[in-house]
Amino acid sequence: MKTPTTITVIAWNYCQNRCSYCVSQSNKEEWKLKGKTEVWKPEGDEDLNFYELCEKHGFGFHERMCPEPDKYLDAKDVVDVDYVFRWINEFRPGAHVHISGGEPLLRPDIVEFVTKISSKFTTTIVTNGQLISKHPELLNLPIKWLVTWHREQISLNKFLGQIELIKDKPHLINTIISEGEEKNLDDYFKEYNFEYKPNVKERINKDFRYNPEDLNDIASNRIMLIQPNGPVVGCNKNHYGPWDRYKSASNIYNMTCNEDDLAVNNDRASNCVRNNRCSAYQTALKLYRIKE
Repeated sequence: MKTPTTITVIAWNYCQNRCSYCVSQSNKEEWKLKGKTEVWKPEGDEDLNFYELCEKHGFGFHERMCPEPDKYLDAKDVVDVDYVFRWINEFRPGAHVHISGGEPLLRPDIVEFVTKISSKFTTTIVTNGQLISKHPELLNLPIKWLVTWHREQISLNKFLGQIELIKDKPHLINTIISEGEEKNLDDYFKEYNFEYKPNVKERINKDFRYNPEDLNDIASNRIMLIQPNGPVVGCNKNHYGPWDRYKSASNIYNMTCNEDDLAVNNDRASNCVRNNRCSAYQTALKLYRIKE
């Protein structure tokens, strides 16, 4: 049986940590949250989405037009949950949704965001866990938790205290390791669904076994990604592409879905899966198997 479609939604790229191995590149200075968390739009255009704003004012309008660009957030960096919901419901109605970042729990409206998505779709929050206690409402929602302990940022004891609230919730706890690193943490996490995650620079999990039925449409249907500025891409690796692809053939803001465009990366992505180098696919499959 094929793995259900998994769509990772980058809620935004802002994060309070600076992990050296960050796959989302949220360790860059530009993603250190400062000033206000309010998205700025030109006066009179508050109801326009990012795509429409670019059509009217051109890409880069925030830098050119915002009176205080360092204080207010750019619309291209903060995905709109209503458009996410509409696009998935229209084109991938059976999808499992991973809400990721950056750090999604930093978003002031994260409870409303998750409530909206989880009302229709199987939902997982991908987080560093440091702000779980700040959002107790999330504990009452039918969601799964994927929490990574970033050891260079926080002590083990402090992390254990932060994740205690989700002990009885559907969850997967992991921590980044390098090959040959001592694996002596199992006793600390014995009450949790815990595993070691290979260092993303190595990207190899020799013990993982993929599902051969997933290979033909692995990028276009199994592991898709929605970027904050709207493009929907096949294969999560496209997250590293330029942020100005607002005219992508598949985009939540203009409600387009070009299946040929999404399928372009199927061959490359299936190669990564065969060689146990696709952490996005491995994570999706493990989370799918965790019962709610």
